[in-house]
Formats: sequence, structure tokens, C-alpha cells
Amino acid sequence: MDIKFLKTISDNGFYNMAMDEALFITGMPTLRFYTFVPPAVTIGRFQKFNPSEFPQNMDIVRRLTGGRAIIHKGDLTYSVVVPLDSVLGKTAPEVYKKIGEMFQVGLNKLDIPAELVRAKLNPDYVNRVSCFSASARYELQLEGKKILGSAQKVENGKILQQGSLFVDSENENFNQLGVKQIMGKEFEIEKIVLAVKEAFVKSGINITDDELTDKEKKLIDNLLPKYHNPQL
Repeated sequence: MDIKFLKTISDNGFYNMAMDEALFITGMPTLRFYTFVPPAVTIGRFQKFNPSEFPQNMDIVRRLTGGRAIIHKGDLTYSVVVPLDSVLGKTAPEVYKKIGEMFQVGLNKLDIPAELVRAKLNPDYVNRVSCFSASARYELQLEGKKILGSAQKVENGKILQQGSLFVDSENENFNQLGVKQIMGKEFEIEKIVLAVKEAFVKSGINITDDELTDKEKKLIDNLLPKYHNPQL
């Protein structure tokens, strides 16, 4: 399978979420990594919006995917768009697991001893504000702490999977602890991107560096207004 790989960007939450939806709409298999500047909070597609539960000085953006809230500060976020039946898996859970395995391979290559853990969904998960309060399905952990959280949207034979790897993050209220804080070492974002990208390639995926199409750019512009309203 061929996947286009977009250059890692740093942008605001509204633009990042609009871009992921645009990529999902067009449906071309895509892998991208990004960070949030300025820091922002994303909330799950069906999560109840209560402004008092989140930092008051950050943008709040509703994701297209499910799950709970994440503070994007010091993390590396990714999104993958693939057909439902692909080399990554024939079902949504298979895709979820396969992507987790590739993150594990990439991080292990950098001497980060992350482990892919299958955890039962906590019955109270839907009532928790933070995505990192519990592990669901297959999650990547480091020394027993969740460092990678992901969520999906499946529609019209396509999957959008978004996730965040906490690299340099410490927020006790949201149970977010980064690789740096756990291991006491600095890790460069770009080295992590390259290691995970290489893991995708070794799994049999042909990755081609590419750019947004004109159609995708236009879709982003059209989608931006809705992302400025987390109530939607």
C-alpha cells in the first residue's frame, strides 16, 4: 500500500483538526505528524463540553474522532487515513493495534522501552475528562504509564486515527506524563518521527513524501469556521 507522508508542522488546534478532517474526506492514504502552537485542548467527538474542566488560557477544539480530552503541550500528535481493509488491518481494532505496534518499534529503536498493552475499557472511562486517565484497547505504556492515546472515526470504508505521544509533558490533573519526565532524558521530536516512519516502511508500506492537494487546501479553509466552536 502507498501512503503519502506530509511534512511535520506546528500550527494551531483549529487548523490541525480541519486538516485531519479534510484528509479524511478526500480519503487518500496519508500519514502526518504535528504539534500544537499555541498549546490547545482537544475534546472527543461525543464528549460533553464543560469549559470549567479545562485550562482557561488555551484554545479548545472538538476532534472528529472519539475519546476524551487531551492537553496538547509537549506532545507529538499523528493522524493516519487508510481504507478500512488495508495492510494495516481489515477492521478498526486491527488498525488500532498495528499502529500501536509501529510506535512501539520506533520508540524501542530509540531505546525507549515502551510496551503495547491491551487493557479492558474502564466502565467509568466515558465519565473521565482526560484521555490519559485510563488505557483503552491497545495503548502504549512506559513504566506502567500511558504515553500514547489514540482514537478513531470509521466512515464510508475509511478510517481516521488520531493520537498523541507525550514526549515532554507534565500535567497531574490530566494524568499526562511525558517520556522525558519518566526516563529523565531529552528526546528530539524529529528523531521520533523518523523512527516511527521507518517502522511503517518496514511493515510493508510504501511512504512517499508529498504535499496537500489543492482540493485538500480548499476543504481546510471551508472547515476552519466549525472548529472554532467546540460546542459543535
